[in-house]
Amino acid sequence: MAHFTMDQLEKKHGMFLHPKYEVKLDGKSLEEEYLIEDMVVDLPYSCEAGSCSFKILNAFEGADDYQVDLKDSIRQKIELGKKIEVSLGYETGKLVPVFTGYIDGIYIDFNREETGISYQIECLDAKGIMMNNLHSEQKKNVTKYSDAIRDIFKKYPKLIEKQTIDDTKEQTVLIEQQRESDYDFVSRVAGKLNYHFYLINGEGFFQKSNADLEEYFCFHIDEYMQEFHLYTTLSRQVAKVVVRSSNEQDPQQPFEAQAQDYSSNVDSSKIKAGKNVLLGSRAVKTIIDLSVTSQEEAKARAEAELMKLSCFQAKGSVVTVGIPELLPGKVVSIKGFGKAGDRAYRISRVIHRLSHQSYTTECELEGNKL
Repeated sequence: MAHFTMDQLEKKHGMFLHPKYEVKLDGKSLEEEYLIEDMVVDLPYSCEAGSCSFKILNAFEGADDYQVDLKDSIRQKIELGKKIEVSLGYETGKLVPVFTGYIDGIYIDFNREETGISYQIECLDAKGIMMNNLHSEQKKNVTKYSDAIRDIFKKYPKLIEKQTIDDTKEQTVLIEQQRESDYDFVSRVAGKLNYHFYLINGEGFFQKSNADLEEYFCFHIDEYMQEFHLYTTLSRQVAKVVVRSSNEQDPQQPFEAQAQDYSSNVDSSKIKAGKNVLLGSRAVKTIIDLSVTSQEEAKARAEAELMKLSCFQAKGSVVTVGIPELLPGKVVSIKGFGKAGDRAYRISRVIHRLSHQSYTTECELEGNKL
């Protein structure tokens, strides 16, 4: 049974009438007198930074000598680096927090014939700052990657207020961060271990790719669905992945491992990669990765790569009425398209769009179980 239904959301949000938002700057709400338009909140289930952008249409006022100037209240409140929190919803019911980040860019746009003058705000989540924190470090007292990730998340308490981290195995070699940013280090480890590194509204996640398999929501063709697109393909699919690396201790016995089965990203089943006869035994991807220092690491790297490739089998998107509760990384189902499209998918990205009293939510989907 899904975590919530469309009927429940319809009651909670008053038939999805009269969209509403709240923008907080360093914990204080931006006055409702400001006209905010073209708001886009982009939440990826990947190593990309999440973002939020919007325009303030009445940020300027007339000045002497046929000039305009930024309102003092805007100048004092909106500054680069300020923490920003965005909540979305409707006039009926409580607003739902969807984004926590900081102001990364400010743009002035002037178009005499169309929008006049507007003030556009561009925001990023904590990953933006993590990208700038470049250094080298030997993590001498840390034996698990998960503990290293926890320590990194703690550096950003203003933007990462909570952590959800799956534990990893003990490492036999020293964990090092060599001339790379905090962002690059966490992303590299996530790719190596087949984990997902993403942020949702101030919570940092470092989870296994098949975590959280419970169905979260069901999209039905007859329930506020505006668009559905699906593309299935054998492109990028292989029968197995092989990973090789040199062994400094014994050059005659290099580290090598292969993966031929991958985990479903929507349930607990295991799937044979080469089950399609067209792939055959020759459809092999071989990776030379000199950063791999053990047989166990080689196996994990092969499994991670095969899992990533498998998720290209089914790519799609669904657009519905604005639903602020939808989250990246959740398992959802599609109903109403029969055997061609009705199955479970993982949400790989959530995009909220609010403009001119129109609020929609787009979910990009991926699946590796056809």
